[in-house]
Amino acid sequence: MAIRHQTLAIGLDFGTTNTTVASFGRPIPLGETGSVLLPSALAFLPSGTTVIGEPARMRRAIDPPNTLLSIKRVIGAPPSSSVAKSFIATMPYFVGDIHQDELSFRTRGGAFRASEIAKMIIAHAFALADVSPLSVSVLVVGVPTSYTPERKQVLLNALQSLGFAKVHLIEEPVLTAVAYVGRSSVRRALVFDFGGGTFDVAVIDGTLHPFRVLAQGGDPYLGGNDIDLALAMRLREQLLRATGWDLGSNPVVLDRLVHEVEQAKMQLAYEESTLIQGTDLDPAAPISVGAISLDRATLAEVACPFVMRALQITEEVLEQARVTPREIDAIFLSGGSTRLAVLRESLVQRFGKRPRHDVDPACTVAIGASLLAARPELLQAFVGSPS
Repeated sequence: MAIRHQTLAIGLDFGTTNTTVASFGRPIPLGETGSVLLPSALAFLPSGTTVIGEPARMRRAIDPPNTLLSIKRVIGAPPSSSVAKSFIATMPYFVGDIHQDELSFRTRGGAFRASEIAKMIIAHAFALADVSPLSVSVLVVGVPTSYTPERKQVLLNALQSLGFAKVHLIEEPVLTAVAYVGRSSVRRALVFDFGGGTFDVAVIDGTLHPFRVLAQGGDPYLGGNDIDLALAMRLREQLLRATGWDLGSNPVVLDRLVHEVEQAKMQLAYEESTLIQGTDLDPAAPISVGAISLDRATLAEVACPFVMRALQITEEVLEQARVTPREIDAIFLSGGSTRLAVLRESLVQRFGKRPRHDVDPACTVAIGASLLAARPELLQAFVGSPS
């Protein structure tokens, strides 16, 4: 593959679940399949090689300790931080030296910091996009509102080491607003970004040029991944009561269950119910374990507390902005987890209007980032001097 070397303005969303690259408002296909989403996953194979993307994500079910996912949650996070501790408690990884200033992992391929794993995934995404970092004049990258200056610097260092000369890190709600404001005429808008690992929300004033962020906030550990884990624990308890068999006694088996729940959750967007085969999760399980049923009602019940937490944070941000729900003219959705029916229904109930998702929620941040990268005068209004 001949990597392009013309000057480009590029937007990047290194997401908890997927990575997306965009240019001038259009996501770039990543590889021959034409998909614009690259799973943010990297696996170290027994052969000594590595795989990234969908082949890596598929290995989660058979080799969790050597299949790294959701790394965005802990980039730049020291092991002593609450974010790192929560990650360690829920992921089946072997953690490296606790005295390091960033969480690291011990794999069969060696020890790697979170930012090093992110760097490898991002480099692979640009190779699939047929874009050389040396050809990128400006790179705008989305970050959660919860990222501290220290964590931003770790990510910035990783990107610059890949060869990107000019990099700007912009909060994800701002980038979602950029993706929508050009196609909207609103006085007040709410950006609601519920992704795989983080939740961000912002209130913007669209009467000014460029638009102004009145208030923003979020939760660094609130997203679709947490719903998946809670749903897996619900099914685990259900099975334990019914059969006496515990799918959570083995961390590898439990992680397989979380993976299967994630896949089932996506199926429930189109079907009323689905089945997960218990014996596929744990070959040692008795035949009585059979198939585990999951339906939309159960998904909605489990997801509800997480949605309510997001709405609580939204209320706090509205208060900071001194804006009432009635004064919100539009709701812009971002993040793959905003596809949850219970979430969209809750927003309708609270704001009396349907949220907008005419920009693909999985690509919104990258699209907004690329539009900002292509407009230096607008970019300058949000970042000041370049990084």
